[in-house]
Amino acid sequence: TEEEKQQGLPVVMPVFDRNTCSIPKSQISFIDYFITDMFDAWDVFADLPNLIQYLTTNFKYWKCLDDQKLRSLRPAAQ
Repeated sequence: TEEEKQQGLPVVMPVFDRNTCSIPKSQISFIDYFITDMFDAWDVFADLPNLIQYLTTNFKYWKCLDDQKLRSLRPAAQ
């Protein structure tokens, strides 16, 4: 997106713009669209409850950051 902006072109994929990107939203979308169905299929085939639990925990982490309107990898240090 930076090169597009420098050249005065329209930004084709604004989700990758460093100024507006939300990492938690990106991770939530990736989990929703790709990972959940794949992990469910693996769990049916190989019974992987730990894997499903890790996925659930990971999703909750990103959802919590998104609910706090954070855009980075982790909450700010306090």
